[in-house]
Amino acid sequence: MPICTLPPEGSVRSRSGAKGRQGMGVRIFDRNEHRKVDEPTPKIHASIVGSVAIGAHLNVAAGAAGVDAATLRRWLNEGRRTPDGPCGRLRRDVRAAEARFVRDAVESIRRAAKRDKGAAAWLRKNGEVAAAMVRDLEDPEGADDLE
Repeated sequence: MPICTLPPEGSVRSRSGAKGRQGMGVRIFDRNEHRKVDEPTPKIHASIVGSVAIGAHLNVAAGAAGVDAATLRRWLNEGRRTPDGPCGRLRRDVRAAEARFVRDAVESIRRAAKRDKGAAAWLRKNGEVAAAMVRDLEDPEGADDLE
């Protein structure tokens, strides 16, 4: 289930029950809508990794998959302890998706730096930090900010 969905036209109501403008509402997940799941299912796994691959924060990725952010953090911590289980596979795939996203973003900035002084300045200032981040994410035992 996506993190936000548009309700049917004409059915928008505020939390107080007042009718809103037609077609303008966005449904946001409430905390109690998240499912209780002991380990990531293939569908949840794919949703989380897909969200992270396009740059979503882990909390957003969890919400998009319909699980609580604390559950995702618990799974990632469990993945460090049991790298061969479903949580370990999720942790590896999330780290790989983050690394690809950062690597692609830096490469895009590198291409822009050829014609843009601002991009060149950013690359001079932050390029080594971004490269170190990618190296850490690609190392299965490397430090991370996933938890």
